[in-house]
Amino acid sequence: MSGVNWWVRRASADDYDDVISILQDGEYQGDYLSDYFHILISNPLCYPYVCLVDDKIIAFVQIVIIDNGETASYRSGRVRREFRGLNLHDQFTDFTLEDLKKKKKIRGLKRIVFETGMQFKDVYQRLERGGHTFITARKCTFYAGSRTAVQKSIQTSQNDCSSTTLLDEVNFRKVIASKEIYPNVFKDGRLAVDSVLYHIYQENAPLILMERTSAVISYPEVYDKTLLTFCSYFRLLNGETFCKLDIYGKIGSTVIEHLKLHLRIVLGHVTDVFTIDVRCNEDIDLIDHAMINIGTAKLPEGTYSHKGKAFYERPVVTHSRL
Repeated sequence: MSGVNWWVRRASADDYDDVISILQDGEYQGDYLSDYFHILISNPLCYPYVCLVDDKIIAFVQIVIIDNGETASYRSGRVRREFRGLNLHDQFTDFTLEDLKKKKKIRGLKRIVFETGMQFKDVYQRLERGGHTFITARKCTFYAGSRTAVQKSIQTSQNDCSSTTLLDEVNFRKVIASKEIYPNVFKDGRLAVDSVLYHIYQENAPLILMERTSAVISYPEVYDKTLLTFCSYFRLLNGETFCKLDIYGKIGSTVIEHLKLHLRIVLGHVTDVFTIDVRCNEDIDLIDHAMINIGTAKLPEGTYSHKGKAFYERPVVTHSRL
């Protein structure tokens, strides 16, 4: 980065306040890092870095190693406003990856994965110019609810559909082991869960079902009807709860039972209002109906700036840039 002296080091728990202050109020809606920071930083497969200028933290990024060491997924990346547009992000992320290679923290790495909002055209154009390939995209639709309204509606039944059940890690692994018989669920060969794009590997099961994430499945033995969903939740700086609901498979009437099972977990951590970001690739009429039935309301388009998430990847660079 021309004209600026910068250096990089691994982030620590003591950096929390400086890292969270990188983004100013309203710059990014639904930012999970204030709640996830200590969870992620303590995960042995997560490598957080900060970039400093004059001993002040001006950027942050975290590399998550997934797919049995084959993939490096970047998440939580941010740069202070006054240092944007200086090509810092690309240099910073390249440096962090090379640092992990140099210290032999990663072996057998094949690819790097980035997620970006579909509204950031300049970002994915830059990714494409840098040799990244588009992998998949997920539509985002937002719904708002209150604890009181939703609590009442989801308690009207105790799992109306006997074919719908929560998955623990053991049973989720069984689904992964049988991935070939679920063409509607795993048709892309990947799962995007809580903003990370995974291959369908057994080694990813504990990462996908990490703290704050639940999984629900319907019709696991009726392969053309199987529905698989994941719900992650976190608390925003303003105290509100934000959820991400990732949907895969056949969307039908069972989606409402998925919502009930997920929300019975989430509502234990909601103080008042909450938002659900529903991510899927299919028609959302049935989702709208289900969300209304449980007492949430669809937010007007434009309430949140991103309408979808796009995932890009590129092969690892074998030569060192340090």
